[in-house]
Amino acid sequence: MLHMTQPAVSRVIRELEDYYHFRLFERVKQRLVLTDGGKMVYHRATHLIHEFALLEKDMLAYNEQHTLAIGANYTMGERVLPMLGQRLSAVDPLLRIFIHVEPT
Repeated sequence: MLHMTQPAVSRVIRELEDYYHFRLFERVKQRLVLTDGGKMVYHRATHLIHEFALLEKDMLAYNEQHTLAIGANYTMGERVLPMLGQRLSAVDPLLRIFIHVEPT
């Protein structure tokens, strides 16, 4: 799942344990069991991952909320929409307007 070899994962765990001066896992009969500190890290990391996913979702939605795509014929596209676009930009400076002009 991590796209890492087992020795690389063990090295990262050891580096974290050395850096924070406490054990994340107890090694019991060739198994790893989370310590209380490991449980705290797991809980907080899970929360951070969830919050990051929400942030990413909000950022993508925000971008979509400030985008307007308009299709128009030549007359509307050349005469009316530029003036309308200026007015809309004054109301919402973050608005991105895309105009696609085609014959009727």
